[in-house]
Amino acid sequence: MQHAPDVGWDPISINHHLPFHSRLFILYLLIVGTFSLVRLAGFIRDLRSLSTIARTSSHKSEQETEFAAIWDACWVKLQAIKRSVGLTFLLAVLTAADQARTDFVYFTVQKATGIASFSGSIAEVLAIFALGILACTMIYAIYGFCEGVLIRRRAFR
Repeated sequence: MQHAPDVGWDPISINHHLPFHSRLFILYLLIVGTFSLVRLAGFIRDLRSLSTIARTSSHKSEQETEFAAIWDACWVKLQAIKRSVGLTFLLAVLTAADQARTDFVYFTVQKATGIASFSGSIAEVLAIFALGILACTMIYAIYGFCEGVLIRRRAFR
């Protein structure tokens, strides 16, 4: 007598990919993280040039104008980093909301009300949102640290 195979859940047969907008959001996070690191490198370069101004310039008025110009350039770079945090947060909320809307429409149409299908899709939504919030936190921490350094540099001038 032949034994019938067990019917059950086969994790290999599940072929699930993230939605396109979630993949696009992850690509955005990689790009904004890379640009933040590039801006941070430029900020550090400009910050080092702030410390060399006092040693190289002989006139006080020349020092002041050069220091103000470089300090303003550093401040502009920091504000660009800060604005990217707000945009990243809004895109994280928008991406998570759109994915949740898509999942709820799927539940309504398919009448898939099982706890496993509901919690799996909600976990995906929250994972994308948490990834966006993590990126926001890291970029804002970089901004906060650099702003503190820049303010201290101005105060010790």
